[in-house]
Amino acid sequence: TNATWAPLFNAIETRPQLKFIVIVNPSSGPGSLPYPSDQYTTAVQKLNAYQNVQTVGYVRTDYANRNVSTVLVDISTYAGWALNSSAIAMHGIFFDEAPHQYVLEAVEYMQVVNKAVKDATGLQGDKIVSRSQSMFAVQKPDSETPADNPPQIIHNPGVIPDTRYNDTNTDITVVFEQSYPVYISMIDILAALPGDRSKYSYIVNSVPSTIKGGMKKFVDEISKRAEFLFVTDNTEDFYESFGAGWTNFAEAVPT
Repeated sequence: TNATWAPLFNAIETRPQLKFIVIVNPSSGPGSLPYPSDQYTTAVQKLNAYQNVQTVGYVRTDYANRNVSTVLVDISTYAGWALNSSAIAMHGIFFDEAPHQYVLEAVEYMQVVNKAVKDATGLQGDKIVSRSQSMFAVQKPDSETPADNPPQIIHNPGVIPDTRYNDTNTDITVVFEQSYPVYISMIDILAALPGDRSKYSYIVNSVPSTIKGGMKKFVDEISKRAEFLFVTDNTEDFYESFGAGWTNFAEAVPT
């Protein structure tokens, strides 16, 4: 419903200089139909109309245990949305449950699905110029993705993956998806990661409303280590609602 999406749209409109990567997930993936429902299509069209929003399709890999052919079908389905309307085109893929423990077959699996995303016709490139370029936004052509601006690939192992999963085709890795108390215990380990912050994402749940220094101080701290952030005070069903602290979080993220 409109009310369901309202907190997201309000945050996007309130922070026009802040880049929002929105993970689009109709049915634990694109679903069995070639295109999303009319209601979902309307919401995605609205998201894509914002110059500070980049939409990416959700695909589960089950830690590289899901049949790779099924994953490739999901990628192809998202890519096909643009054939219905360029207004609902996805600009990349979010691979959930990405593997993190080294297994050669899993490394090769992720390389295959990464390449499928980069090669997919219909998936658009990054439509938002990076912060280093003053956050100017440009809309890419509808018909194709320029070779120098391929679709965005995000891996979510939820933990720091084995370095042998490093792949130049992977743009962002979620290296932390756990609770606030666990984050506190891992500050030094996360801080020791050698990559640029633009390569990392943190997803932190169960953040207490009484956090020392408040939400802004916490977000300022983690943004020094990871550019892409999601913080919620929800202690369960973390992604089923925005949480009481959503507005404070959206206002706290630096640009």
